Parts: sequence; C-alpha cells; structure tokens
Amino acid sequence: MKKGLIALTVVLMALFLFMTAEAGMIQIKNNTGVELVEVFIADSGASDWEEDVLGSNTLPVGDSLTVSSSYSKFDLKVTDGEDALEFYGLDGKAASIVLNGDGTASYP
Repeated sequence: MKKGLIALTVVLMALFLFMTAEAGMIQIKNNTGVELVEVFIADSGASDWEEDVLGSNTLPVGDSLTVSSSYSKFDLKVTDGEDALEFYGLDGKAASIVLNGDGTASYP
C-alpha cells in the first residue's frame, strides 16, 4: 500500500512538472491601428472566451503584452470598445505574435 502511494505521488508530481513546463510566455504586439481595451484568450475551439487579460489596462498601438499560455493552439479576441477582431488557431508555442488591423496575425 505504501509503495503504491509513493508511486502515485511520483506520477502526479511528474505530471504537474510536465504541465507547468508546457506553459509558455507569448508576446502579443498590437499592430491593429487602434488602442485595445480588451484582450480575451481561449483554447482553440473552446465555446467561451476566458476573462479579459488586460483587466483595467489598455494596449496602445505599437505596444506589446506578454501572456502565459499552455495551449498548443489558441484563439484571441481583441476589442477597441466598439469593434472586435478575432484570431483563430494561433500558435501557442510562438515567442511573439503581431496582430494586424486586417484581421491577420504574423509571427516575426
């Protein structure tokens, strides 16, 4: 019984370390042409957007935001308070992503 508990503990610790190692930092640059007041991120294909990662801050044109993501692919929704742009299937392993005003994203 004790050996089984130790083995289970080791497996759970390894799984935790693997999951936290998978989380990456992604720099998102605003090249949309408008100041962003909301940025939502979600696992690609999820039915709901998660909370606004900007909180009470904004993301001016040309500035960048760094977010942590454990998703291999993710979707992003940004708004200027009136209009929204949505980006789908972004690479969660990329170091940086540039969001363009025409609704495209590029990986510099």
